[in-house]
Amino acid sequence: MFKRAKNRLATHYWLCSAISPLIKREQVVKAIDEGELDWDIVMAQAHQGMVLPLLYKSLVQKQLIDRAPDEVGQALEGFFDLNVVLNGRLRSQVQAITACLNQNGIAHVWLKGATHLLRTDWRQSPRTMLDIDVWIPNQDQHEVAFKKLAELGYESVAEKDGHVLGNSHHYPPLVKKGESARLEFHASLVNKKYASLLPDRPSLDQVQWLKWEGERVGVLSLLDQAMHAYIQCVHMSGNQFLAGQVTLMKTHDFVERLTLAGPTALNSESFCRLHQQPWSDSANMFFTYLHYAFGVASDFKKNAIYSGRQRNPALASVAKTQDFYQRILNSIREGQVGPWHKLHIRIWRNLRYILSAKEI
Repeated sequence: MFKRAKNRLATHYWLCSAISPLIKREQVVKAIDEGELDWDIVMAQAHQGMVLPLLYKSLVQKQLIDRAPDEVGQALEGFFDLNVVLNGRLRSQVQAITACLNQNGIAHVWLKGATHLLRTDWRQSPRTMLDIDVWIPNQDQHEVAFKKLAELGYESVAEKDGHVLGNSHHYPPLVKKGESARLEFHASLVNKKYASLLPDRPSLDQVQWLKWEGERVGVLSLLDQAMHAYIQCVHMSGNQFLAGQVTLMKTHDFVERLTLAGPTALNSESFCRLHQQPWSDSANMFFTYLHYAFGVASDFKKNAIYSGRQRNPALASVAKTQDFYQRILNSIREGQVGPWHKLHIRIWRNLRYILSAKEI
């Protein structure tokens, strides 16, 4: 049991190094060449972390995909290809929502994973997502937005009070029959408890307004995207990092956005706040973990537990990602992914890695 737990932890840190944009090929290849990896554990952890497409792209970029067993490489390529198909459907969904909102003069800002769909190279994005998030900063436009989205076919998952915000920063999710993702309609960027780290008004002032597919859309500044991703990892959803349940996808999202924000991002006023209470303890732990797992350099105080690699905060439960891959399976069964016969066979052959994966 101890050996298995040790293998799981070692595999987790190898997986982080493999998908990190900051860790070089030489540091990743050793475990492969020396036969130290249990690829079943690698695949299961990548599944749980929602990073199977990302693992494929990272191994290709590091010129290591040929070092993986053939069936693993084929499975990873299949999941990357199918994720492109699914993201194409999400992109169409974003386009329809954007057109609807713009036709009614409703300014909106796309958040988190949805920003990947706005990029010109979106087909190269390995980002997986279960929902798409949009922020409508003007509270006075929320009622109109709900009405127009309803006309587009969106309904609240809440049986009643679907338009009541409650204590959350977003309304209950909206769903549309036939669409792949739920729509998360944000009234604010984050919960009030964390608003001092990412306040709405200053963030809105820094929003980048883009011309995309003939439509006007907003995205947060790179620095605010990084802070938003940080809060998602460390504080939102019941403090997932400290509970050991933040997905690798979200952690990588932060590392990627922090890298894009530039080398001075951690010296910004926003991130300097994390050195102060009540934020510093969590920040010290998270950045210690990021240092050893992803190669992120920072001046945050090292936490002894994570310095010893004795904790694994990024092995998420299977439930959420199970839903994502069940959608893949349903799409195959319903023939909704097009005439990709060879891809179908590859996916069917390798679904045992995913749909039969156990909590590890």
